[in-house]
Amino acid sequence: MKKLTSHFKIILWIISAAVLFFSISGSASLKGFLYNLTEGLLVVSTYYGIFLLYTNSNFKNKYGKIFGVIALIMTLTSHVLRVIYLAETGSDELKLVHFFRVSLFQHTLIVFGNSVLFGLATCGLIWLFRQPRRKMIRITGISLAILSLVVSLCYVYLNQGLDEQEIYFNYNINTLSEVQGFAISEQKTIYLDFWHSGCRPCLQEFEQHDEFRKLVDKDRVHFMFIGADRSVPGEKLKQRALIQKYDLKGTHSFVSREQFSRMLDQAGYDVNIHGMKAFPHHMIIGPDGTIIEIKAGKPTEELAARLNSIR
Repeated sequence: MKKLTSHFKIILWIISAAVLFFSISGSASLKGFLYNLTEGLLVVSTYYGIFLLYTNSNFKNKYGKIFGVIALIMTLTSHVLRVIYLAETGSDELKLVHFFRVSLFQHTLIVFGNSVLFGLATCGLIWLFRQPRRKMIRITGISLAILSLVVSLCYVYLNQGLDEQEIYFNYNINTLSEVQGFAISEQKTIYLDFWHSGCRPCLQEFEQHDEFRKLVDKDRVHFMFIGADRSVPGEKLKQRALIQKYDLKGTHSFVSREQFSRMLDQAGYDVNIHGMKAFPHHMIIGPDGTIIEIKAGKPTEELAARLNSIR
């Protein structure tokens, strides 16, 4: 058994407390608090479980079995509360089928997987610090070089524009006022499209985007796509791949589900008038920043003519 020193145990508890604090700090409702707390507990229990398995060097003993049961319970609980929370923030009617959608379950699995990797990485650091000094320095240098290369490549990939394809990324647009400011600066009508990678109707519309774009006067109209679920691990990469796949020319940004709901509220969205908040959602903003339509129609020839007529 590899016993941990008191210093390592203190660090473990500090990390666990920090994860829980940051998980619940952004909660805006009781359901959001419960979901964030459960997901934080999933991360902490997984992280702590990896340590127990590492210190006992046996996945088949009682610690391994306990870890497996707790991980399963926390994963399923987190998924259920996430689905309920997303239905609330999106004002969608909660249905039983939502709990069995793979696209909604992927997030929880990614969180669990990342927690396992983080725990293994931390155990690796503990192992490294116990090595002879020269060996530790050599391994650290090689690891940092590889990590720096990977991070640099990911950063370049996520932040490079695709200007030659007329695809632009602007991660600073996160509020409705910033969208309105963009419309004013460009002096163009903005056709705003809210979407996310798990939305089938969104992807079906994207298949027709190229034809719709040809009907619109690009000197007067600019397309803006705002992808939701920015806080989901790997979601930005997934959305960027879809943007390139469907050649979505225009400006792109990413927000969380909470920000999406807040932007609609700022526009004056009323569930009793406009119906439940859902994806895809379209909005038209005039060249002077005025909100012309809070809930615009989907891409059609009639809509293209209307967009072209706005001054």
